[in-house]
This record gives sequence, structure tokens and C-alpha cells, in this order.
Amino acid sequence: MSHDLFTSRRRTLAVLVWLGSAVLGTGFATALAQSSPEVDCPIESPGVWVPGSADARGLGVAAIEGDNVVIVDPEEKTRKAFTPPGGPGAVLRHISNTAGLGTAYVDDRRGPDTVVIATPDHVFKVREDGEATHPTWSPSGEVAWSIGASLHVWSPSDGSVSFIPIPSEGFRAFSPFFTAPDEITAVVEEPVPGTNAEDDTLDNLWRYERDTQSWARLTSFEADGERWSVIRTPLLAPDGTLRFVRIQGLASVTESPSYELWSYVEGAALKIRDLPSEMYLAAVSDAGLIWNTPGDTPGDWRLVLEGEDGTAYDIGCGSVAVDPVAEPDPDLLNEPGRSTPTGPRRGLQEVLPASASTAPPLGVLVGDFNTLDVAEAVSQQLSERLEDGAVAGVIDHRGNPTAIRPGVWAAVVPIPAGADPEAELARFRTLFPEYTELSWIVTL
Repeated sequence: MSHDLFTSRRRTLAVLVWLGSAVLGTGFATALAQSSPEVDCPIESPGVWVPGSADARGLGVAAIEGDNVVIVDPEEKTRKAFTPPGGPGAVLRHISNTAGLGTAYVDDRRGPDTVVIATPDHVFKVREDGEATHPTWSPSGEVAWSIGASLHVWSPSDGSVSFIPIPSEGFRAFSPFFTAPDEITAVVEEPVPGTNAEDDTLDNLWRYERDTQSWARLTSFEADGERWSVIRTPLLAPDGTLRFVRIQGLASVTESPSYELWSYVEGAALKIRDLPSEMYLAAVSDAGLIWNTPGDTPGDWRLVLEGEDGTAYDIGCGSVAVDPVAEPDPDLLNEPGRSTPTGPRRGLQEVLPASASTAPPLGVLVGDFNTLDVAEAVSQQLSERLEDGAVAGVIDHRGNPTAIRPGVWAAVVPIPAGADPEAELARFRTLFPEYTELSWIVTL
């Protein structure tokens, strides 16, 4: 398909699908709030990943559930687990599949990661020097992914990997996807004057033209030291519709940020609707949009199908483009002083595992806040409602440089020695649901 035909088809269908989604939005929000209880996610008996299997052929919607790859049929609402190739000790994350081409995911280990590419006939493993994220397929069978400072593209013809530097205006690029055979769109994290470079404060969509080797900024979102705006889980539907989740918030308040569904149509970013809670795009199928939402059980990601009539169907556990919550990042293990990034501002949240008795003390941090007064007020509020006589304190970068960035303050609740950090974080969020999006585990 030529580029002009692809663009024309994309624009025509994007408007039609966008109008339909806008109508369905309110119904889906109500259905999600009133959906039936989550279905159980028993440990399935996984099949063997072999050439010609459903996962190797890229059929259905691929998701990750623990150590397995799960293939979901949204229309039939069936699931089948496979044991993917690779040795033990890895954390699987960020999976992508395309019918007829295959399945790709990240085999995350301490140190260099491996991008596993399973085609119908072979399994290829590309070892990276750093953190690999978000592999994606092109119509011709290429696979692209991010390592932060550049995008890498694997060629199925000879197994070579080419490199695309990110725009000079950006810090990092992530979540690439092919919007045409000769162009790649990605989320680019941009600097904001007066903010710390380690915080993801402003994201925009950028498009790379492979023929001219040039980047162009697609969206024009803005942020400052108080307001932040980030983009998560962009995807291109088969009809050419480009959709993504935009998250906005204020740095100085404790309210949860807003989650919104957006579309990029005919050169303009259009807000489709507000989302009822934290949720991220996982896939789109003939049956409707598929979302990743946090489960009732801490550490679970759920797959929820948004039907054409706005009905929400829970189709079980599994994660697609979101980070695992229950499994620790291997690069954080045995590294005292490494803190867990926040959810919407620094990427989807990861929780550290229970530590050995010799590990440094941990705490549940609530923040960040731009003034000491706000942090002290939150600390007092927590102390008044905490159980077992626990008392919240206030920290800043000078006293806890590994837990919090310079120029801000946070309230912190110490985790008792020997306690399970995951359970303590879940208990905290149950007691203080208003701080769910602002709380995470840090080393004190």
C-alpha cells in the first residue's frame, strides 16, 4: 500500500471511528464501574511454544501473565497460556503481536535485556546493552523498540539492527509504533524549564520519516513546573485510527490525575473522552477496544474489553504495554538506594519485593509536593488515620537523596522491618485511596 493511500484511508476511517467512540464513552464508564466481579486467573497448564503455534503466528491478542504468554480471543473470550522461549530468572514485559508475523516481547534481566522475536518459523533473540521497552511490528515484519536514547529496528531479511536517534529536543523516546511502512511514531519526553530531568513532565507524539531521516512533532501539549502532561500506550488500530491515553495533573496537589482517551486525526490531537479511572490501551480488535486496568488484587493487571455497545467485559489477567507490578525490575534487585518511580509521571509503577532482614529500611512515600507546608499537612493527616500508632514523617532530597528528587518534599510512612512491602503498600492504599496514584515504595 502506498503512503498516500495509507494516509487517505487513515483519515477517512479515523473520523468515523472517533465519532463512534465519543458516543460510547459514557456508557463504558458506567459499565466499567458496574462490571461483574473479576474472573479468577488460575494457573493455567501452559502449552509449548513451537513453530506454527498461535503465539508464533501472532494470532489473537498476546498478553503476559507471570512467566507465561497468554493468547486471548476477545470475541470468544477464551485464553490459552504458552511457555515462551528463554531461561528462568527473567521478568517478561511489553508484548506485541501481529497476525501472520509473530510475537515479540522483552526478556528483562539484571543488566542487558533481550528482545525476543518469535516468527512463525524461528525464534530470534536480540541482546541489548541497556533497558529495552515496547517492541512493535511493522507491516513488513520488522520489529522496532526503544532503549531510551534511540529506537532500534530489527530486519527479518538479515537479522540486522539499525538505529534511529531521538529528536534533539527530547530526553527519551518510548512506545514506538509504525504508522506506515516508512514512518514510525513514538512518544518523546521533552524537557520543561524549572523541573528535574528525571521526572517525566511533558510528552508529545513525534513522527520519524525513514526516507528523509527526519523527525516532526505531531502534538503540541505543554507543561510547566506546576502542570504536567504525559502520554501512555499509543496504538494504531487496523483502520488507521491513532489513539493514546493522556494523563494530566498538578505537582502541588494530592488529588489523582486525570486519565483521558485521545486521538490524533488529520493533523490534530482530539480528546475523545474522560476515562473513569486509571486505564491504559492494550489492543484493538473487531470486538472493540481492550484496556489494561489495575485489578482488585494488588499486583494484578486485568484485560477489559470495551464492547461496541459500551459494555465492559473482564477477560482475565494479563499485561500488554504496561509494566509488571508484582514482579520487581531485575535492575533494582540488590541495589540499595534505588527507589521505585511514580506511576503516571515516571512510567507505570513497579513495586519492590520483600527485602531480606539485612536490607535498608523501606517506606511508603506520598508525594511529590512543591512546598514543605503541603508535605507537613499530608503527613499530619496520615498520622491521624494510621493504624498501630504509626507516624508519618516528612523527607526531602537533602536527607534522603535516593528517595526523592531535589526541590520537593514528601510524606513517608516507615514499613516495619520484615514486613512484606507489597502487602504494606496495598494496605496503605486501601486505607488512603485518595493517595493511590501518589504513593510508592522507597528505600530510606
